[in-house]
Amino acid sequence: MSDSYQRLLDYSYHLDPRDPEYRAVQRELAAMREDQRVAKTTHTCGGPKWGHLTPGCARCDELAKGAPARQGWGSQKRQEAARFTRDLKAHNCAVSGCGPVCTFGDW
Repeated sequence: MSDSYQRLLDYSYHLDPRDPEYRAVQRELAAMREDQRVAKTTHTCGGPKWGHLTPGCARCDELAKGAPARQGWGSQKRQEAARFTRDLKAHNCAVSGCGPVCTFGDW
């Protein structure tokens, strides 16, 4: 996804889900995801076999012209876990006004 999507996603994690702005941000993120889905081409050849691209396949032709490979779910999950860890370490209960039990990041 794009940097603007990532920044908006990071911002959304700091909003209260009951806040009207949260819903607006979620709608914007959904629209960005939909735009990203529409723009993707898919393999019509069933995917590269042993790293060999098939001429005539829309996605293979894109890759042959130098298009970057798409990230898999594993790297996205690692990035999300790293972001959550950073946010958790940066959280300050005294500033946030947490009660006796901190529930930051539980939603």
